[in-house]
Amino acid sequence: MRPQLRKRSSQAGFTLIEVIVSLAILAFSLSTLMGLQALTTQQLRMAEQLNTGSMLVRLKMMAVE
Repeated sequence: MRPQLRKRSSQAGFTLIEVIVSLAILAFSLSTLMGLQALTTQQLRMAEQLNTGSMLVRLKMMAVE
């Protein structure tokens, strides 16, 4: 006995609403990630400046000793 094969519906696929919701979620996610990337870049610059300042202070302290 063969298992019966299901007939494919001619209406198989995604609805327009599903596609729009998926694109909205994708757009929101990408904009959030871009914002986080900009914030991370800003924090990296600040950390580099603090590191440079710390190294300069150490050099001055070593020169005083």
